[in-house]
Order: sequence, then structure tokens, then C-alpha cells
Amino acid sequence: MSHRRRPTPTPTPTPTPPPTPIGFTDTFNTGALSSNWIVSTWAAPFGGKFSSANISLSQGMLGIRLTQSKNPDGTWGNSVGGELQCKQLFGYGTYEWECRASSTSQTPYGVGAPVSGSITGCFNYINDSQTEIDFEVEGLAARSNLIQFTNWSTQAAQQSSVMPLTPTPEAGFRVYKFVWAPGQINFYVDGVLLKTHTKNVPTTPAYAMINHWGTNNQDWGGAATQGDRWMWVKRFSFVNR
Repeated sequence: MSHRRRPTPTPTPTPTPPPTPIGFTDTFNTGALSSNWIVSTWAAPFGGKFSSANISLSQGMLGIRLTQSKNPDGTWGNSVGGELQCKQLFGYGTYEWECRASSTSQTPYGVGAPVSGSITGCFNYINDSQTEIDFEVEGLAARSNLIQFTNWSTQAAQQSSVMPLTPTPEAGFRVYKFVWAPGQINFYVDGVLLKTHTKNVPTTPAYAMINHWGTNNQDWGGAATQGDRWMWVKRFSFVNR
């Protein structure tokens, strides 16, 4: 009597659990800046500077002031803004900033207008633009209803787009979101996909950043304007998916 050998059963592979989501959210509503952020005190673009004195959390959210003033001889010599840099490096995932771009309103929901000579920035950055993915809004009134999306993988390799924006329903607050994945970045404003970039997409994790800085350039931000203006930020969030 022969005995047939039973085949060895193929082991059932153990399912691999999905990676645990890594997330970070700051609503800037405690009255003090959390330890997750660095306040910039170095030079800003176009010869200006960043100051910790221009960072405020006294009105239930983050306020970043920009002020421009003239030298005694009438030339523009002072442009002082503010900037935050997250201490943690983030890679691929979803980044969101809920904010009101630069205006003359000294309060989050007050009446205010954009002023020439300013840039509102929500972005990530590292190593001279080895990674940089930007939302930027100019203060110049003629271009304040436009949003610029730019990504960089080096200072010489980038893709940039400019899109018009519709009026905002709530005192100028918008949600700026990009989803960064290998080879692709999707840019959203208020939940609407406006642009997809697939050229020069960076790969290196970078720092999330928020800034408000001054210009004196008709081609970018507009001529400098005497006085103060404010950027207001309700929330920043990141999740790695």
C-alpha cells in the first residue's frame, strides 16, 4: 500500500499593517508659541529682515506683522517682517495652512486691504531650495487676487504656476494645501485642486515655514509702502499621507 505524501501547506503571509500616520497640528490659540517652532531673526529677501517682535499670539491665532519705513534721506531702508520655521523635518504628505494674506487689518477679522510691498508665504524649505514648495501671495493690489505655486529641487530647477482666486467668504481667510508625493505635487485652495506639478519635484524632507516679508520691486510684490500690515494664521497641519 502506497502512501501519498500530503503537500506542505503554503503559509499564509501575515498582513503588513499600514504605517501609523504621523501628524502635527498647531492652532496657535494658547497665547504662546509652542516649542515646535523657531522664530527667524535673520535676513529676509530683498534686503529686509525678520524680527521676533513682529510675531504675535495675543488674538487667538498667529499674527505676523510687516512694517516698512523710509530713511531720513527719503530712501527705503527698513523692511521688517516675521517668519516661523518648524523644528521638525517633514517629507511626503499633506500640508495645510489656514490663513489670511497680508492686509492693513490689525485684527484677524477686521476690514483691511492688501498693500504694495509685501509677500505672504506658506511653504517648506531646506538647503538652498534642495526642497522648496511654495504658496505665495503678493500685496500689490493688481496681483493680490492671484496665487503662485512653485516647487524647487535646486535653485536652478523649478516649476511655477500662477492662478486667479475667487473672493473669500470670511475676511480673507483661505486654506492653502499641497499634497506632495513621489514625482507629483497637487496644489489646492479652499479644497479645490487648482494645479498639479510633475517637473523638478523635490525628494528631501524639509521644514514647514510661514512668513511675511517686504519688497520694493514692481515685478514682485510691488513698491514699498510706509506703515504696517498683518498676516493672520489660524492653523498649520501636516500628515504623512
